[in-house]
Amino acid sequence: MITSIFYTYIDTYIYIYFAGELVDLVFRIFGYLLKAPTLDTLKIEELESLIGCLLSVGYDLERQCPEQLAILKDLIRDAFIEVQEPWARKMILLLMELGASGWKLPPEANEYYFQHTNS
Repeated sequence: MITSIFYTYIDTYIYIYFAGELVDLVFRIFGYLLKAPTLDTLKIEELESLIGCLLSVGYDLERQCPEQLAILKDLIRDAFIEVQEPWARKMILLLMELGASGWKLPPEANEYYFQHTNS
């Protein structure tokens, strides 16, 4: 019985350790992409990847890493102010809105960001 508890503890410890490294890596990548000079050369696919990432893990990061996520939200806000391209501003605004709405877009916001035009 003691052996199984020990292994469970070790497995849990290892999992948490690797999860921590992955979380740090995610935050470092966001920090790199959302600051100049990289911010000025971002491609639409890269911003879409950031949005997809935060849609997947934003809710969990909010609970597990609130301090780091607060810093990331500040970076997103600063990126919105600094970026020049209108499409990039709209996508970064989407990131801000996601953070403010608990990582799920309200229907009105979803309609605004993902409206389909019949042209």
